[in-house]
Amino acid sequence: MGDGAFRQWIRLIEFCAENRTSGSLEGMAAEDIELAVDFEGEPGAFIEALVKCKLLDRDEAGVFSLHDWASNQPWLCNFAERSRRARSAAQARWNATSAANSDFETKREATVSRLRNMS
Repeated sequence: MGDGAFRQWIRLIEFCAENRTSGSLEGMAAEDIELAVDFEGEPGAFIEALVKCKLLDRDEAGVFSLHDWASNQPWLCNFAERSRRARSAAQARWNATSAANSDFETKREATVSRLRNMS
């Protein structure tokens, strides 16, 4: 495969890090994967070499995934869950701030109203 195959392997890792954080290439055929990494050799050769070297796995359904991605990239694999928790925490902070602001505004209006009634 030559030196270019190593560059394509690194591109595939980068592609997964940016687009497929689970390491699964579900929905992508071999030619789609080769296009994603700009492989210009014989069609199917890159994927075949990765599977043969056990860098790429193929399950019973034919879905490709990077071998041991979850154990090698736990931070990326948990991206969706971390994002969900961060959004939830941000929403809770926003709600708390909004409630505090609303409570402050209610108290301010009551104070202004009392001061007006005193005059």
